[in-house]
Amino acid sequence: MTPGNDRLGKIGKSIIIEALALICICAIIAGCTGQSGVNGNTSSNTGYNIKKLVIGTTFQIADININDVRFSEIRKALTHQGMVRIAPNGTYVPALADSWETKDAKTWVYHLNKSARWHDGVPVTSKDVNFTINYMKDKFKSFSDVESVSTPDDYTVVITLKAPNSNYLMSNINDVIYPMHIFQNVSEPTKFNDVNATIGSGLYKFDSFDKQAGVLTFKANDAYPGGKPAVEAIEIRMFKSTDTMVMALQKGEIDTVYSYSQGLPYYYVPKLLQNDDIKLLMINNTGIPAALYFNTNRAPYDNVSFRRAISLAINYGEIANLVGGGYGQAPNAGFVPTGSAYYVDTPRLTYNLSESKRILNSIGYKDVNGDGFREMPDGSTLKPAIYVSNAFDDAVRASSLVKEYLNAAGIAVDLRIVDQSTFNSVLGKHDIVIFPATPAGMRMYAGFGSTYIDGRKLKLSNVTDPEYQSIVDGLMTTADNGRYDELSSSIQGYYASQLPAISLYWSDFIQPYNKKYEGWTPNPFWGILSYETFYNLRAA
Repeated sequence: MTPGNDRLGKIGKSIIIEALALICICAIIAGCTGQSGVNGNTSSNTGYNIKKLVIGTTFQIADININDVRFSEIRKALTHQGMVRIAPNGTYVPALADSWETKDAKTWVYHLNKSARWHDGVPVTSKDVNFTINYMKDKFKSFSDVESVSTPDDYTVVITLKAPNSNYLMSNINDVIYPMHIFQNVSEPTKFNDVNATIGSGLYKFDSFDKQAGVLTFKANDAYPGGKPAVEAIEIRMFKSTDTMVMALQKGEIDTVYSYSQGLPYYYVPKLLQNDDIKLLMINNTGIPAALYFNTNRAPYDNVSFRRAISLAINYGEIANLVGGGYGQAPNAGFVPTGSAYYVDTPRLTYNLSESKRILNSIGYKDVNGDGFREMPDGSTLKPAIYVSNAFDDAVRASSLVKEYLNAAGIAVDLRIVDQSTFNSVLGKHDIVIFPATPAGMRMYAGFGSTYIDGRKLKLSNVTDPEYQSIVDGLMTTADNGRYDELSSSIQGYYASQLPAISLYWSDFIQPYNKKYEGWTPNPFWGILSYETFYNLRAA
């Protein structure tokens, strides 16, 4: 197949961050070759513009082992690499692999950068990749889509998947590679908190973790093949609350704030705008700050008319204003946000309480006993349990409004705000959940939010409809441009007609920073924690 440009026509001219999003499937299937250099950086910087960058976060990092979720997010952004990484424009560029190719989306061949080194100076080779895949399969059941790995030489890796996956480069970003010489003797990686657990091949090296003070420090990796960054050291300070973190930013104690795939909550913006030392960066958000997911394998949530009635009971404009601080907008029924590649302009979700009530009455959910709430056909109160993870402020705030709206429609709501572990434990058995969809999450699996909605994956919407899964399977395997266009339209059309999930609002990220620095360059996944930021940052 010859690479074509027709897919690029689907991307709006104003889109920067998501240009060429998903995987640029046409180029990849035809045998995509990565840009030269480990990170695509062209900087000739030989010194440091900034001695230390101080970043605040509300992440609570317990340990430095490879199983700590929050430390893993920092690891992926700073110290460790996969075969490729994501660039600010949404394309995939080299990381450990200089180039890659595939002819059938099932067998992927990677050519490693021969200058890549672990932070302790040991060369990175194909043995490390092979070891990592098998080690992580054994210890954490990850890399489950990999059938086999072979290493024809020290710098070539051949990965054969169990099934074709034209979106496989997306996995390469999240699946970082670990040094075999460190981990081959580690039988319990979840308890391995030695400093050697932090050795990677990325732009920064782990320096220290003061647990009592809640401070992580990283130093520039001077031996990184892409050259020295502009920032010599990065200090990450943990705060117990967003309030105290924002106060530290206003006092100049930190230079910016960070939360994975989230901007600062909008209600802090008015106060920040009064501070002459603070500026705000708007980051195009191709994720969803808060979405409602029905368990479509459970009555009455398996009824599309019921789901439509719920959708009509929600005041999207009010959520956008109250939760989005005026920076949000009412979403479309097609779930995929504007600015995403292959976006289709589906009908906008609307608020119509009287029509919601009419539909509920017509399908047999009426207030029979006159208590103000509707009953199920068996006479019990219609009272869906709605689970919300307390890790996501916007989802929590939106959930209280959703409860209010559904109460107005005569639906009693059992709102349960729980920790992430509890939230994960109920998936597949739940009624409704409210949860964000990150930019990375929207692009994983077959893209278009399928990882959240397909019953074979995270089970938030738990869709097992053969029609939907056929679309997803087609997106995963097709090597035809025209067919991919059809399927990308079909999946958004399915969302709009069947409503397995509802975006509660869309918005950009708001990233505050101290004006003493400029050159912040966000990428779609880790925001301002990007290699481009670390190479470009400078005194204003």
